[in-house]
Amino acid sequence: MKAWHWMVITVCVLAAPHPSVAQSTVGIEEAGFVTLGGIEQWITIRGKDPKAPVLLWVHGGPTNIQSPFVSVYEPWTEQFTLVQWDQRGAGRTYYKNPGPPEAVSLEQIARDGIELVEHLQKRLSVQKVILAGHSWGSLVGVEMVKQRPALFDAYIGAGQVNSWRDTVKWQYEYALRKAREAGDTAVVQELEKAGLPPHDDRLKYFAMRRRFAAYFPKVDADWIAGEQKLYAAEPGVTPDVLKAYAAAGAFSGSRLLPAIMSTDLNANTTQLSMRVCVIQGELDTFTPTPIARAFYDHVQAPQKYYGLIPGAGHFAAMTHGREFLKEVAQCLAK
Repeated sequence: MKAWHWMVITVCVLAAPHPSVAQSTVGIEEAGFVTLGGIEQWITIRGKDPKAPVLLWVHGGPTNIQSPFVSVYEPWTEQFTLVQWDQRGAGRTYYKNPGPPEAVSLEQIARDGIELVEHLQKRLSVQKVILAGHSWGSLVGVEMVKQRPALFDAYIGAGQVNSWRDTVKWQYEYALRKAREAGDTAVVQELEKAGLPPHDDRLKYFAMRRRFAAYFPKVDADWIAGEQKLYAAEPGVTPDVLKAYAAAGAFSGSRLLPAIMSTDLNANTTQLSMRVCVIQGELDTFTPTPIARAFYDHVQAPQKYYGLIPGAGHFAAMTHGREFLKEVAQCLAK
């Protein structure tokens, strides 16, 4: 299977759905389908303290689902009731609802997310939740909190998206610099000849991206490689499941790429009416840290917090989970 990341565009390999529910007096563990936006969508709810704040984790990708990674997110369940959601067009949700006529768009996914929060209000008897969005999920998350701010206690952006145009320029300059440092003369000549790809030309962008990918920080390259093994190790994986989830990446990626390539939060998001945290890995090249910082500096909010995790990349929340959670605690304690 091949991983295709934008902010992170990924082809996922997952287990077939097998809903289960388990709850005790000291916590909660649930997994199953909930009807959102007219289709059944997969959610998991895990937490050790039923009184802990509810945190909804909105995955990136758009198909980089995280719900199977129980051990990776185990520390989160000590502080939060953690909700994971396989978005429309991704993961077990796509397995249940493959291909057209399912509508996949940023606007529809954000509406699905709002329905999910309304479901959680009833299911978990809470008024507000904390929304944490990673990469593509930070774009979905911003749309959700803008549409229904009263549902949210705080917004946390991890691998925070901002301007796609600025991201393309940064990545091109980064790839060119790294190629020169490595003495990759042929790559330097290729990049210089092609020039900065137009931000709205997908073919030229991905031609550059193939060269850029060679210079991912090792911490991110290792996570991506290991992630695919984690997916493949899930129980219930069959050739049909592999085929379906390969199709999910292509299906959602092609439909959502126009929304991705038109992203410019600095132009259309001036204010958010809840606490805002932006937590970045120092080495993030997918959603470059200087561009994420520009969004943080630009957006107005009642309270803001910026956290930087040294040595971490785009997947800081996964590879440096304890450090990430410390930054979250700092933000929420303000």
